[in-house]
Amino acid sequence: MIKDVSHGPLYLLLTEIPVLQVRWVILSLVFFLVTTQIYFFNYVVNRYEVLFKKSNIPAIVFFLLYACIPDFLIFSPFLIINSFLTILLYSLFGIYKSESPLAHAFDTGFVLAMMILFYTPAVILVPFLFISIAILRPFSSREWISTLIGIAVPFVLMITVLTVMDKLQFLKAGYHDHEWIPVLKLNMLETKYLITALAITFMIVLSMLKLSKNYFKNIIRTRKFQLCFMLLLLFVFVIVMLPIQHTPARYSLLITPVALFLSYYFLTIKKMWWFELLTILLLSIIALNYMSLS
Repeated sequence: MIKDVSHGPLYLLLTEIPVLQVRWVILSLVFFLVTTQIYFFNYVVNRYEVLFKKSNIPAIVFFLLYACIPDFLIFSPFLIINSFLTILLYSLFGIYKSESPLAHAFDTGFVLAMMILFYTPAVILVPFLFISIAILRPFSSREWISTLIGIAVPFVLMITVLTVMDKLQFLKAGYHDHEWIPVLKLNMLETKYLITALAITFMIVLSMLKLSKNYFKNIIRTRKFQLCFMLLLLFVFVIVMLPIQHTPARYSLLITPVALFLSYYFLTIKKMWWFELLTILLLSIIALNYMSLS
């Protein structure tokens, strides 16, 4: 378990629960969170037809990315945020041509606020949320206000709970000036994961090239959803590179958007030998990273 003062108040409250100090409870919780993320991510992608055809490949790719780095499977705020992120996407995509957009808008704001309370730098996703809503629907002040209310409600509830518990100091948990150290330094890059980063970046580039070639062949709805994923990748990358937490676990925040684009590329591969080669590459990376633990 990652436990320090550089996270949000809700995560600090969670880590103080006595039962979460028991190893088997933590392992069970990690298993539950990862499993539900894999299932729900695959459901969201297929439910909203984000890819050009339905498949279970998104679930497989999602699982392989989680397995790439051992630190991804440590109980951390990033693991929790990834669970909320799939819910956020589900609510966000539900806004598109919805008969009850206000409810979906409120839900997206509420879920994002929960993410911020677990990990403060997630506030960077606020612009992503409003830009995505603007992409999916014509501007509506009522929907934007509903989103803002959704964001505000968890904070009001959190302040109320902390006041009753006499733990208002938890609100300052993620704002210690000496903890906010940018991670854009060469000495913060772990060499043992450089091969993993290069291999996945290579596949993302291939996916983007393929996507740009076929982008306008997709229906409008699919193009809008894919554009939201592109924005998500950009904003999450900023969160990963500029926050206060230096653990490799932070890179797990990239899994959701990266899994989508890698899945797209795997679905477009026509040569079986190339499909198998890339799969072997991912499996080899996993084996290499786990061997480095010994």
